Amino acid sequence: MVISSHLFLTPHVTAPLSRGRSFVCGTLLSVILCSAHPVWSQTSRSLSSLTFYTPTTHSLLLPPAGESLADVREQIESKLAALSAIRCDVEMSKAREKKITRKVYTGPLEILRGHGGRVSLTRKGQTEIYIANPKVLWSYEPRKKEAQFIPANTPVIGQFVEEALRFNAFLAMDENTMKLLGSQTCDSEPCWVIEGKSPRKLVAVGVPVTKMRVWVSKNDGLPRKIHLPTEKDLTIVLRNFQLNPPDVTPSAFEWSPPKGVRTKNIFGF
Repeated sequence: MVISSHLFLTPHVTAPLSRGRSFVCGTLLSVILCSAHPVWSQTSRSLSSLTFYTPTTHSLLLPPAGESLADVREQIESKLAALSAIRCDVEMSKAREKKITRKVYTGPLEILRGHGGRVSLTRKGQTEIYIANPKVLWSYEPRKKEAQFIPANTPVIGQFVEEALRFNAFLAMDENTMKLLGSQTCDSEPCWVIEGKSPRKLVAVGVPVTKMRVWVSKNDGLPRKIHLPTEKDLTIVLRNFQLNPPDVTPSAFEWSPPKGVRTKNIFGF
């Protein structure tokens, strides 16, 4: 899910869910759904317990060496075809005006092909939960007892969700803007670096065209890092991947608001 892991993770802020945030969280889920190094046998450090920014390390960016974007896309799609479920830790951060420190959100992400995706993001003890399935996208803030939703049959949004849950690796980028920049390691993981812009058709639902750069693992086709420079330098880092974990089941995405929680359609209808 280069772009499908992007479905739920792309853009996020701390205010109540906005259309832009929905896209960011959607982009993250879509990038992961479609696009990271497996750690099946390792004891992972859970990012959900972290409250500080952990910068990634990179090698020099090397230009493409005999590879075309078409070649890379074919390799990514082939690797993703072997995946039915994904679990990883997410670290999302953005710049703050007139401050050196960044706003940081951390938490777990799960995606099951054809069934849905779920990510919980925590900052300073406050958690927001995003859940998507073929019927609806939810944003839930337990502290505020408020849940906002977007029906999956909403024009444009519905197609975006459907393709993301099919592990469409390039859903979050307009194909006409995609460019293979070359190869670079991200936290020692060899990656392809792809740059592009979000689909123009999303402007119809209030999401402006956004430039993004994605680091995609050459080992399994999953994104390691997503950078949206024009969205307050939004950076999404994905670590501690588990591929095809057997305990990710459809029930994780069949969510309804708890009793006493206010609900609202984000589009007002």
